[in-house]
Amino acid sequence: MALLKKAEGLFQQLIKMRFQLIDKILRFDKNKLILGVKGVSLEANNFVPSSQGSFIYPVTLCLESLAQLGGWLTTASLDFACLPVLGMISRAEIYKEAKVGDSLFVEVELIKLSDEISEVKGEIRRGEELIVKVKRVVYGLVKTKDKKLIERQKRTFQSLLETD
Repeated sequence: MALLKKAEGLFQQLIKMRFQLIDKILRFDKNKLILGVKGVSLEANNFVPSSQGSFIYPVTLCLESLAQLGGWLTTASLDFACLPVLGMISRAEIYKEAKVGDSLFVEVELIKLSDEISEVKGEIRRGEELIVKVKRVVYGLVKTKDKKLIERQKRTFQSLLETD
């Protein structure tokens, strides 16, 4: 019990330091699917040079975007009572590079959800063009009863769902 309380306290600190790599959630089907979009802009200031001399959005951040969206699918499907902790990304296939000006559509589908773990799979596309495909992302789940944290998570999720 003490370990769980300590973990919850740590997550409360970490949640304040998070950065969002998803700009908007376009669709959310509880316990099934979530679709989000990430606009790649120069303002992000996190590009790496490509072999052609242009700048690309790092694949690691593409994977993090997908993992974050899978985390939102998990936590919202559990009514924000659990915090997902990324445990593993496996079988990631990289097809193309993301560039400045791209709108990346990230789709994540729930494979398994229990009280202790969540598993998802997902894809990132630029229009119809497949950029990244991940066959398995696994999260450990930490239960929380912290009402302030739950409300903060709900507000953040709702702000990502809101339309312009």
